[in-house]
Formats: sequence, structure tokens, C-alpha cells
Amino acid sequence: GVLLGRGLTVLYGNFFHYPFLVFLNSPSIFAIATAAGLIAAWAGALQSVWKTVNLSPAVAMSPPAPPRYRKSLLSSDWLAQHVPQAVNMVLRQTLRFPVRAGLTVLGIGSAGGLLIMSLSTNDAVEFMIDITFFRTFRQDVTVTFNEMRPERVALELRRLPGVMRVEAYRDVDVTLRNGHRRKRMSIQGIDRGTDLQNMLGLDLQRAELPAGGLAVTEKVAEILNVRLGDRVQVDMTGLKRRSFAVPVRRILQGYVGLQVFMPRDDLNRLTGDPAVVTSADLAVDAHHLDALYRELKDTPSVSAVMLMRASLAMFRKTLAQNINMMMTVFITLATIITFGVVYNSARIQLSERGRELASLRVLGFTRAEVSRLLLGEIALLTLLAIPLGCGLGYLFTWYLISGFDTELYRVPFVIERNTYIFASLIVAGAAIVSALLVRRRIDRLDLIQVLKTRE
Repeated sequence: GVLLGRGLTVLYGNFFHYPFLVFLNSPSIFAIATAAGLIAAWAGALQSVWKTVNLSPAVAMSPPAPPRYRKSLLSSDWLAQHVPQAVNMVLRQTLRFPVRAGLTVLGIGSAGGLLIMSLSTNDAVEFMIDITFFRTFRQDVTVTFNEMRPERVALELRRLPGVMRVEAYRDVDVTLRNGHRRKRMSIQGIDRGTDLQNMLGLDLQRAELPAGGLAVTEKVAEILNVRLGDRVQVDMTGLKRRSFAVPVRRILQGYVGLQVFMPRDDLNRLTGDPAVVTSADLAVDAHHLDALYRELKDTPSVSAVMLMRASLAMFRKTLAQNINMMMTVFITLATIITFGVVYNSARIQLSERGRELASLRVLGFTRAEVSRLLLGEIALLTLLAIPLGCGLGYLFTWYLISGFDTELYRVPFVIERNTYIFASLIVAGAAIVSALLVRRRIDRLDLIQVLKTRE
């Protein structure tokens, strides 16, 4: 715990660029962790301890009573004729101890759910990258000017090396108000029919910019508590102290930042300005990207140049370090949990049924046939736990994603089919390894010693 805590502290410090971030060995944290472990262990052992302390000495010294058998659905003649005897024995043994079987299934399923939750993070990030960098912001370069420029600057940018398309727009700093709710941000005035900035609706399909109103992302609508048709008060925060009410015409999907759009002509008319722009998106031939970047850096009127390819690479690099670390931790924990639960359950069954299995070996059963009786129950419980783990993973992921809904970014709720398959394979692999270790103990059973042992 201390090693993981220190590692995550360093990881968060590098990711968020904190000036300092110190890992503290707080006594309260150790107390909580110790208490949780003791309570879990005490709760698990309570039933066995309670039976032991209430057992009279005379009963304790006598041989254990045979299990109580009762008729069930497995006792039907149809099952006896159509279901192999070995399968019937596995099902009977499982139903004989339903609480233990249920807890084993729950333990394996929880490990699978933990795996799905960690692996789905990569699915969500890849989906967010696809929506943001390939379907919404599709420009190669974004140029920001140090002051408002006339509309003809787009023609000047078009003459630069490698530039194939230019779409200019304007940003206006404003404060949006709806009743007592307010948010300071900027309105981006763009031309209708733009291609490099592709707005997506809540259904993730292309949405046209509405005339005479605002198009806001879902998070902005949530912050201001507005719906389609509601009017928002817009207060300019620059030198011009103008204020005007504008209706919300469309709600968009956006996973990064807060965005508000408006037709540039409408925005210029409301602010009382001529046709001006503050930024421009460029589609550039990749072979001329370096030459274009050098020329833009030498242009006095350009205050910032953002290369989308470099931004995407940095985004992936930063997230990959964190996601890979977290996935490694969760996969390791889930594998240990699965291995421990399966191995513990198999060892308990081997201890309880050692005499029975040895008797079958003496009667002529092969090692493989005896192993199938014991490990068949483990296989059945693992198969039952995998769909439970998928359901728990869905719930765990939903709960985790709900905590990543901030103004800076929103992580979409996405779980790919491959994630369910990969998590199931890891769970099954851990179960197989633990089962093979138990199988070695079955092969080494001392038949004579086991038959002589009463308990």
C-alpha cells in the first residue's frame, strides 16, 4: 500500500504539474485499512467460529455426521438419464453449499468487474480522442492573432505554403447569465457550413449551426440550467459593456472544455463590430507543415500557433502513462483476487472431499476423472461468475465515470466488446492456473493415508 501510494503520488504530481505533492503516512489511513481487513476476516470466519465454540466435547470427538441429503430437481429421472453422472455430482455438490458457492461466484465476479472498470478507461479515452480530434476539431493548425483582424486575413493565410483550406472565426469574452447562475467564458463566432470545426449533436451526428441563437455544449447547458428555447443573458466583458439576450437554439456534445457557438455575422451584429476575426483553422499539406510553422512563428500579428497533431501526441503520451499504470495495478489486483478465491475454494473442497476422492481412485477412477469432479465445480462457478462480473463491471464503470464530469473534461461511458472478452479471459486464466495447482495435489494423494484418516 505504501509503495503504491508513493507511486500514485508521483504520477499525479507529474500529470497535474503540482509545485509539490507529498505522500503522507497518515495513521488514520492505516487504521481504516486495518479495520476494514479485520472486519472482513472476522465476518468471514464468524459462522465457523460460532459453530465451533457451541460444539459440545462429546459431539466434537465423534465422527462427523454425514451430509443431509434431500430430493431436488437434480433427483429427477430425466436428468439421471440425460445428464452425465459426473455433471450431476458436480451440480449436487454446488447446491449442497449454496452460500459458499455464492460467495465464490461473487468474489470472482467482483475481480472481473474490477478488470472491466480499469480496461474501459482506455475505451473511453480512445472514444473521446476520436470524437474530439477526428470528428469535431479536424484542422491541422489553429492560428490565434494578437488582436482583431479584418476578414481578408483569411486570404493572406491561404497564400502560405501548404495551406489548402482556411476557416476564420472570432472569440468574444462574455459572461452568460440565467437567473442566479452565471459563467464567464467566450462565444466563438463561426461561419455556417464550416468543415474543419464539425459540431456534433447529442446523438453524435453532424449538427448545423442555428441562425439567430446560441449552440452550447451539454455541460454549459447543465451549468446554466437552460434548455432549448431558453433565453440567456450575454454580458460582454471587454471594453464594450454591451448586454443582450440570446435564445439557445441547439445543444451539442463536447467532452473537452466548455464551448458556445454562434454565427459570426450574428455575433458581429450584436457586438456592433465590422466583419473581424481573431483566429483561424487551417487544413495543411503534411509535407509543408514545418515550413508553415516557421513562417507563422515569424509573423508579428500571430500570437499563438497550435498544431493539432502535436496536441494529440501530447494528449496520448500524458494519458498513456497514467492509464497504463492504473491498468497494471487493477489487473494485478484482480488476478490476485481471482487466483486467491478459486485456489482457496478448491483447497477447501479438496480437504473436505479427500476421503471421497481417494475412495474413487481405489475403486478404479483415473486421476483425470477424479479431477473433473473437483475442478468441474470450480469451472461451473467461474462460468457463473463471468456474466456477473460483466454486470458488476458495467456498474463500477458507470460509478467511476460519473466522478469524471468536470468543466475541464467529461469522460464518456464506453465499454467495448473486446474489454468484456479480455477481462473474461484474464479471470478464466487465473482460475485455470489455480485449478492446475490443486490438480497437482490431487495427483499426489496418498490413497492409503487418506483412507486411514478419519477427518
